Amino acid sequence: MTTTIEWDKPVFLKKLRLRLGLSRPKLAAAAGLTADDINNLERGLSHITPQYGVAVYAVLAGQDVTSETQASAALKAAMHLYHDQLKQELEEKERIREELPAQIQDIKKQLKMLEKIAQSA
Repeated sequence: MTTTIEWDKPVFLKKLRLRLGLSRPKLAAAAGLTADDINNLERGLSHITPQYGVAVYAVLAGQDVTSETQASAALKAAMHLYHDQLKQELEEKERIREELPAQIQDIKKQLKMLEKIAQSA
C-alpha cells in the first residue's frame, strides 16, 4: 500500500517541522526564506509551490534521520513537480522564440504600410 505524501499541504509542513524540532526562523534561514514566509506557508496564506517545496524539504530531509522518510519523499515530490514546471516553461519559451521572426516581419509590414499612408496623406 502506497501512502501519498501531501507535501503541498500546510499542515504537513508544520507537523514535519515540529517533529524534527526546527523553529520557523531556523528553517527559514536554512531554506533561504523568511520566518514570515514559513509562517504564511504553514497557515495556508501562501501556496507551497514546487520551488518553495524544494527549498524547504531539502532542509527538512537533511534533518530527518528517523526511519520515517517523509521529508525525503516530500522533497522528491516537490522536485519532480518543479522539474515538470520548468520543462513546460522552457517549451513555452522555445515556442515563443520560434514564432518571433514571423511576428517581427508582420510588425515591420504594418509599419511600412502606416509610413506609406502617412506619406500620401
